[in-house]
Amino acid sequence: MKEWILSIVGIVFICVVVEIIIPDGKMCGFIKHSLSLFILFVMFQPISNFFNNVKIDSNDVNLDSNFLYNSNQEKINLLEKDIVLELEKQSINGACVIINANIFAESFVVDSVYVDATSVDCGENKFDLKNRIIDTVLKFLDIEKGSVVVYGV
Repeated sequence: MKEWILSIVGIVFICVVVEIIIPDGKMCGFIKHSLSLFILFVMFQPISNFFNNVKIDSNDVNLDSNFLYNSNQEKINLLEKDIVLELEKQSINGACVIINANIFAESFVVDSVYVDATSVDCGENKFDLKNRIIDTVLKFLDIEKGSVVVYGV
């Protein structure tokens, strides 16, 4: 603050000296306007310094990415658990569901779902098992049918 006031006093002093020295004429008006602009720049310098000194702390960004990671991972875990429970309600026991999504993205979007049905015990109701699994997954997620991969059937 002290330096800013000293710079204003200094520039005003220089302007007064220059105004005394320069002769009247066409250039006098131009020089006076130039010096006036220079005084304005010096007066508004703290405002520009304020905006230039605004810094984003990288630790805050890391905290946000950790929050996104944890919340999106929790969503994935809950969805996988809910899908397995729904499959068990349909007598499809032993399926392993893996959801593939970008857990660092702000908006949670599922890319694909993999269902391991190699150890599925569904009794004697094995007819159309793959389609039943895909339909169950699509009840929980808004993805394309081709993004659901069932293997082991």
